[in-house]
Amino acid sequence: MIIEKNMTRVKQYHRESSNERCISLIEVKEIHQNLLNQHANISDEIADVVEQNDYVKLAHLLVTRSKVETAINEIESAYESEFKEQVETKHHISNVLKDAASKMEAKGEDMLIKVASNLEKLNDSTRL
Repeated sequence: MIIEKNMTRVKQYHRESSNERCISLIEVKEIHQNLLNQHANISDEIADVVEQNDYVKLAHLLVTRSKVETAINEIESAYESEFKEQVETKHHISNVLKDAASKMEAKGEDMLIKVASNLEKLNDSTRL
């Protein structure tokens, strides 16, 4: 099942994280998103099964959903700092780019004023 495959990859990541990472943070995010999608699908399926009064299938789905929730919680707790660090890095890059754009805009305006002034002087000197 997909849940076991995803958990195996995450556990393998944890075992090898001290040496070198075997899966990237992008792959971890994909696994996390996949688990969230599975959780939503299982929850929808549980609602349908309750209406059908299929308690055997309901028990199976509840166990499966519990495993998915455990996997989601493990990933979120294991990668909380990395997810947060990535968001902070993106925020920092965004601020640096905004500051650079503001400075370039100000310098561009100053340069444009100087060019216009020099053109005016050149134009005035050709009239004389």
